[in-house]
Amino acid sequence: MNALIRGVRFVRTLQIYYPYSSQLYPKGYPGADPNGTILPPGYGRTVDLTQIKLHWLWKLVQVFRELRALRNHTGPKMFLEEDHYVSPDLLDVLAKTKAMQAKSCPSCILILGGYPKQKLWHDLNWDVVRLTRFYASGNNMGMVLERNFWQRFMECGKEYCTIDDYNWDWTLQHMHLKCFPEQLRILKPDAPRVWHVGNCGTHTKQKWKCRRARITESIRNLDTQLANNQANLFLESLRMVSTLKSPLPVTPNTFGGWGDPRDHNMCLAILRDG
Repeated sequence: MNALIRGVRFVRTLQIYYPYSSQLYPKGYPGADPNGTILPPGYGRTVDLTQIKLHWLWKLVQVFRELRALRNHTGPKMFLEEDHYVSPDLLDVLAKTKAMQAKSCPSCILILGGYPKQKLWHDLNWDVVRLTRFYASGNNMGMVLERNFWQRFMECGKEYCTIDDYNWDWTLQHMHLKCFPEQLRILKPDAPRVWHVGNCGTHTKQKWKCRRARITESIRNLDTQLANNQANLFLESLRMVSTLKSPLPVTPNTFGGWGDPRDHNMCLAILRDG
């Protein structure tokens, strides 16, 4: 992995290493602690799940506060993962959506990813960017965050660390409804420019989906779809459509899995100290 990143030449890179990984603590917290801990009735602790929420926060803190290289950077930060695939016009769409944001919704966050079904590709409106409210399901990929979001997040950071949900995105869903001065709004292209090609996610029980051949197949399918939609890439302009008045699904109850006080304390420490 290190060699792969050192081989990247088209952009500048900086590797940062999560210091609280369960891989570094295989016999104690934050890994699996053989001594356990006293949890509320009905609670267990799944290490792999709690790690995700802690790591997402640590990454946010590093990017917006701790890294010297970024302290004076006031531009947008796009959060991508290793199994995300981006379209050739990603940066072009980002620039056009940023201009739309500056004019129509400065407090909006941009969501450039999505999960369209392949059979529905022909129905996508490639020139449409929707102004709508944030809802965790489907709006957690290709997030573009800026300091105005970071400031709102920090003001409600304790909520992030104590809301009983191991998912960072559903925690954010409850957090912005409960604590933010106004609900999060987003600008999101109808046709995503970031896709998830990994079939081996957190909740995957069918391990055959983790095979390299499956991921290769997903990438080839995307390549084919993008080749068939060349005319829809690098469009001269995009148009905004507001669906702010459209109803969203009811926010579900928290999913739990976040009852260990050590995770709460670790989360608060990351928020405080990085």
